[in-house]
Amino acid sequence: ALTFLRMHRVDEARALLTWLFDTLFDAERGVFLDGIRMVAAGSGSEITAVDPHVYTYNSGPALGAALELARVTDDAAERELWLSRASQLVQGAAQQFTVPGPHGAPVLTGQGGGDAGLFTGILARYLGEAASSSELDAEVRRTAKALVCDTADALWDGRREFDPDKDFSTPGASRGETVAVFSPEPSQHANQAQRTG
Repeated sequence: ALTFLRMHRVDEARALLTWLFDTLFDAERGVFLDGIRMVAAGSGSEITAVDPHVYTYNSGPALGAALELARVTDDAAERELWLSRASQLVQGAAQQFTVPGPHGAPVLTGQGGGDAGLFTGILARYLGEAASSSELDAEVRRTAKALVCDTADALWDGRREFDPDKDFSTPGASRGETVAVFSPEPSQHANQAQRTG
């Protein structure tokens, strides 16, 4: 849907995003289910089953697409629909993809780094867009901003810093340069989540 929007193929983006909300959106939790899987029935025929798992990589891009579709839509009622859906996704992220942070405020789950951490980063990107969208309700913007800022603060405060000249030899570090090691989980200090060295 985002790709269609960026190619100015608005009707196709609208149709795809509408299908996603109609088919895979869990309105109670405010998140998307993972997808539809083909399941072999044993008789040579196949059936489909909805995968009930939820991941940040489904909500982040859909949030971005809903915000973008609201921006390019001329119809006021349709714009409100997409803004309402974007608001649901922000609230869903706050409920489903957070854990208590080191300072008590909810922070996004890092999901252990790697690709899953990248996907949380993509969600954070679109939460940042939601936080700066003047069209969204002020409370929704505050929620999105808090998720991004509190997560960033937790990561920064939980970093471990080393002076390579004093602590250990770090390949690629220049003399006098401090090296920062960040936790893959914003809720944990780097000392807990990353091994020494």
